[in-house]
Parts: sequence; C-alpha cells; structure tokens
Amino acid sequence: MSTIKPIQATPELSGKDAVNLLIQTNNKPTESAMKKNHMLCSVLANIRKV
Repeated sequence: MSTIKPIQATPELSGKDAVNLLIQTNNKPTESAMKKNHMLCSVLANIRKV
C-alpha cells in the first residue's frame, strides 16, 4: 500500500526576497558563470551519450 503525501502550500515571496529575486533575474550573467554553465552542459551531454 502506498503512502499519501500531504499537499504543501507554495511559499509566497514578499519584501526584500522578492526584490532580490527580481534584481537577480534581470542581471546579465558574468563571463565566468557563462563559461561554467557551458562546461557543465558539455559534461551533462557526454554523460547522456553513454
């Protein structure tokens, strides 16, 4: 018999957290972050090929 997980409410953002999230989403990623992302994407692609 399977157990039923209770439904959890989705947290709401307000105040400083919401402002920080909006600022972060509107900023352009740094060059080092882009290089890291490309490297991790290529590693993931290599893993999926196997």
